[in-house]
Amino acid sequence: MPQKKPTPIDGSTRPTKLPQINKFLQQHGIKSVRLERGHGYFQFWGIPIDKWLSRVVVVDRLDALTLDQWLAKFRQLEEQNHRANPFTQKPARKKK
Repeated sequence: MPQKKPTPIDGSTRPTKLPQINKFLQQHGIKSVRLERGHGYFQFWGIPIDKWLSRVVVVDRLDALTLDQWLAKFRQLEEQNHRANPFTQKPARKKK
């Protein structure tokens, strides 16, 4: 029996389980990163982000955010950590 192609998850959906969010992140090119539950917060985990200073999203329920909002939170944390990392290459300034 042929397998069905996985259908993309709608971003406006409010997730009820962690695998929904992790699958949505993978569909948007975020590989090897997963979301896990803490007590009163959620945290992103994975090799690509091990050196991030901040990986925490403080919400008490998984369905407090839509899938698109979870993706936006990841992108926001990615940008914050990229700016805060002293070891990343800064663009060279042009002399005037």
